[in-house]
Amino acid sequence: MKIAFITTECVPYAKTGGLADVAGSLPKSLEKLGCEVKIFMPKYNFIEESRQGLRYSWDIGEMIIRVNGTDRLVHLHQAKLPNSNVEVNFIDCPHYFYRNSIYTNDIDEDERFILFSKGVIETLQRFAWAPDVIHCNDWQSGLIPLFIKDNYNWDRMFDKTATVFTIHNIAYQGRFSKSTLSAAEIRSSLYYPGGPVEFEDSVSFMKAGIVFADLINTVSNKYSHEILKEEHGAGLHNILHARKPDVYGILNGVDYDEWDPAADKFLPYKYYVKDLYGKVKNKKF
Repeated sequence: MKIAFITTECVPYAKTGGLADVAGSLPKSLEKLGCEVKIFMPKYNFIEESRQGLRYSWDIGEMIIRVNGTDRLVHLHQAKLPNSNVEVNFIDCPHYFYRNSIYTNDIDEDERFILFSKGVIETLQRFAWAPDVIHCNDWQSGLIPLFIKDNYNWDRMFDKTATVFTIHNIAYQGRFSKSTLSAAEIRSSLYYPGGPVEFEDSVSFMKAGIVFADLINTVSNKYSHEILKEEHGAGLHNILHARKPDVYGILNGVDYDEWDPAADKFLPYKYYVKDLYGKVKNKKF
């Protein structure tokens, strides 16, 4: 199975929360199961190319991607995820990603992830690599299922590609003004009260992901049930109810190479499956 894993953060390159840990470990586990996995993420200015082993992709060269009516120059850098053969593809556009942080409150925050989403799809086209699954994570990649089914549906290479949208935190929804429609070249017919991309008079990347993805999953079975309720669904519970047969909860796993109490350098006392005494000593410490 060929899987494109789409993320805005990934250990060891960039991290603000749990998504980075998932992105840095799940693809490696999928690879061990025999899957071919390629990670796609933005190239931030704080990612040191030489130290992290990034190399410029001469095969792809320069890509011109239009956002908000302006053509932006985009490059691709590649690396191997440490301790694996998983390929990491960095979408490099200094105009949008050379900022002081991964996420911003800048006026063009929507444009940043419009470009990223288009950059992922156009890189796949240049690879001529049709994934069986495109795995999108959180609102920043929520437009990709829409783009695959609409803006890029002229390219038949994605006909057999399924999209999965993982909700890590439904409270962060990527909501922007109606002008985002033209910036992303989304058909205005998709925007109306209760429409596929409209939520409370805004364009919602999260809602687009929920509506257009083939399957939706969350980071645990419990969370998949919680977000169907009004008190936990952040306003999107009814939208999720409409997709309930397609909503699954899969508990986040653990990278045992990193979280191993028998080898964790931060634990003063090591412990093992057959000898837990060190755990007691750690608690006393």
